[in-house]
Amino acid sequence: MADTRLVADYPPLKRHRDELREQRRLRRRRLMIAVPIGVLTVVAAATLSAPLAMMLAGVAALAIFFAALPGSSSVDAGQLAGVEGEAAVLERLKQLPDDFAILNRVRLPDETLTNGERELDFIIAGPTGLWVVEVKNTPGHVQVRPGEKHWPLARRAGCGSQPSWNAMPNPVPQARAGRGTRAVAAQEWRQRPGTGHHCPGASGSRHYRRRCGRNAGTGA
Repeated sequence: MADTRLVADYPPLKRHRDELREQRRLRRRRLMIAVPIGVLTVVAAATLSAPLAMMLAGVAALAIFFAALPGSSSVDAGQLAGVEGEAAVLERLKQLPDDFAILNRVRLPDETLTNGERELDFIIAGPTGLWVVEVKNTPGHVQVRPGEKHWPLARRAGCGSQPSWNAMPNPVPQARAGRGTRAVAAQEWRQRPGTGHHCPGASGSRHYRRRCGRNAGTGA
C-alpha cells in the first residue's frame, strides 16, 4: 500500500457526512414520536367514528411521511462532487506499491492565476517519477477529444430514457498548465518531513507548511 502519511482530510466531505448522520438521528427521533402518536390517535378515533378515524389516518400518514424525509447537507453540490471524486481516486491510489507516496490538495504559487496559487489534486512520487494528477468528477459518458475545447457528455435521466447531450471543459489544458509547477512540487516533496530535510520557507505553499507543523518556515 502506498505511503499516505501526508494525505490531508477533505473538510467539506466530512461536514457533509456529519450533517447527514445528524439528520438520520433526528429523523429516527421524529419517527419514534410521530408513529406511536399517529397510531394511538387513529385507534382512539375509531372507537368514536369510522369516518373520523379514516380522516385522522390520512393526516397521520402525511405527518409520518414528512417526518421520514431525509435531510440535506449545507455543502455546495458542485464542491461535494469534486471532493467525492478526489476521495474515490484516493482510495484507488492507496493500492499503489509501498515505494509510492501520495500528497493531496497541494497549493503551490502560480503567478499566472489571479489568486496567485494553483491547487494540485494529487502529487504521487515513486520509482517511475513525480506525477501530478488532476481529478474531474461528472456523471455520464464522456467522449474524449483531446484537440477540442469541450468534450461531449451524455447523460440519461433513467432506464429507457434518451440521453441528453451536454459538454464539459477539456481538462487537458488545465493538467498541462500544472507542468510549470512540477519543479516546485518536486522541491516541496524532497523537503517533506521524514526525509532529512526541513520544510520549505516562505516561498513554499501555505497548504504544505500547515502540515509541516513546527518545522514550517525554517528553510533548508
